[in-house]
Amino acid sequence: MDRVRDLLEDGFTPVNLKAGNVKVGDDVANRNCMFGTLIKITKKGNYVVRYNIDYDNEKPSKYKPNAFERFFLVDKR
Repeated sequence: MDRVRDLLEDGFTPVNLKAGNVKVGDDVANRNCMFGTLIKITKKGNYVVRYNIDYDNEKPSKYKPNAFERFFLVDKR
């Protein structure tokens, strides 16, 4: 949790979908401190993240809205 606290102190904020504080192209970090970019919001409402450590031929990760909101921080620096 110390790493998450450090991210929060450095300007990351928890994702809040009702407030609309995250959009396509924003840098995000999950609670395991894996960094990436929100690349798409699907028609079904899923959030697609490409992690910085992913290989080019890997599929990006998809998250349902409730999991995305609970598990991710958005960079607002």
